Amino acid sequence: MKDAEQLRLVERIQAGDAAAEQELFRRYRDAIHWKVCRSIDARVEDLKDVVSEIYLAILEGLRKKEFQPERWESLEAYIWGVTNNKIKDWFKRQKTEKKYRDGYLPADELVAATNEYLAENDELQRRLRTLIKGLAPKYKKVLDLRYFQELSVAEISARLRLPPRRVSERIHYALKLLRKNWKKQKIVNISH
Repeated sequence: MKDAEQLRLVERIQAGDAAAEQELFRRYRDAIHWKVCRSIDARVEDLKDVVSEIYLAILEGLRKKEFQPERWESLEAYIWGVTNNKIKDWFKRQKTEKKYRDGYLPADELVAATNEYLAENDELQRRLRTLIKGLAPKYKKVLDLRYFQELSVAEISARLRLPPRRVSERIHYALKLLRKNWKKQKIVNISH
């Protein structure tokens, strides 16, 4: 950074000066808000979330001892880089979440069929519970939250602090493991 005032501000932030952090956001708050509002057409809550993510990412980056001010032309260049990246991240998340909000889940048909059978057959329920108990904890957790506590992918994502895509992947993989183990169990039962 060529500007001595900006460099001093960064140094104060790295030293843990809360007043410097507040000064940074007083200077750039309106510009960040304008950029986010101009780039994203969303609810006010979503816009606030993106702005909060930007603030946090800026502070986390500046607080790191590895942050090298000399790599940046100016503090604005760093802030706009972070802002643009967070806006891109938001669009990526929206694209993924839309896919799941629109009802796409790879195993919906399997789940619907399984629910019908479970309602009709207690033995099937017992076997399925046994198979679920055999899964790794992270897979048991997502199945429990999705199918027994009936949470949405977005709610599970928030609870487990995982991206929605990762939650969906875990659900899909857990169901795949259940199918695989179910087939194995069926073969074992037939051979006895």
